[in-house]
Amino acid sequence: MEFYYASSLCFAQKSLFWDTVREIMLIVKKEETAMSDNKTRIEWLRKAKEAPRLLQDAPAELLADREFVLAAVTENGLALAYVEASLRHEEEILFAALKQNFRAIESIDLFYAENTFDADAIWALAPAELLQDKPFMREMIQKSPWAIRYASPALKADKEIALAALSQPDAGGAIEYVSESLRQDREVALAALRNAACDMDCGEIRFAEDVRPFIPDALLHDKELILEAVMVNPAAILYAAPELQEDPDVLAACRK
Repeated sequence: MEFYYASSLCFAQKSLFWDTVREIMLIVKKEETAMSDNKTRIEWLRKAKEAPRLLQDAPAELLADREFVLAAVTENGLALAYVEASLRHEEEILFAALKQNFRAIESIDLFYAENTFDADAIWALAPAELLQDKPFMREMIQKSPWAIRYASPALKADKEIALAALSQPDAGGAIEYVSESLRQDREVALAALRNAACDMDCGEIRFAEDVRPFIPDALLHDKELILEAVMVNPAAILYAAPELQEDPDVLAACRK
């Protein structure tokens, strides 16, 4: 009987010993894994800082890791282009990237459904030299015509830039941000009239954006200009001088 108890005790002690060994091995393995993961993160952060394009080869789970992404864009804002889309549009991450390098804005979708950020707050981060950079601002305006609002005065007076904004659908109202001298230009006014936002229902105009305050009165009395405008956007008749709103030629052009 004593031998049985002694054997049982010995077995229990051995079992406890090996359980302890296994627990220690698991802890060591976890620590080794953590050290390896940390080393990997540090290495990818280095790459993000030095050459963010290398992140295109980074593990997907790393590019979806919020902590890593925030650290990466803080080191180099251009890393924003390579991270998971939902994180790319998260306000804290976006602003950290833009503060480091405003050109990171080129990698975001300004029309992303989940966007809640304040455009004014974003553009307030832009350095003056970028707001004067014609290729950069033209690209931004092609993404969103309302970006012309933040362009430098010189670019707001640039006809090419103005037409890049005003020629986009429903962007006629952006003429508000075009220089006053450029608003006198017939081609610029025509682009605004043709693309003024409106809501049509069975040929009836339910809503139309009012661009009249930004178009010289003389141009709103220009029959040829109004004819060209209403053939593309029937709602443009609302901006014409009163006598042109009743002109048979203009009315006929609206119905085409």
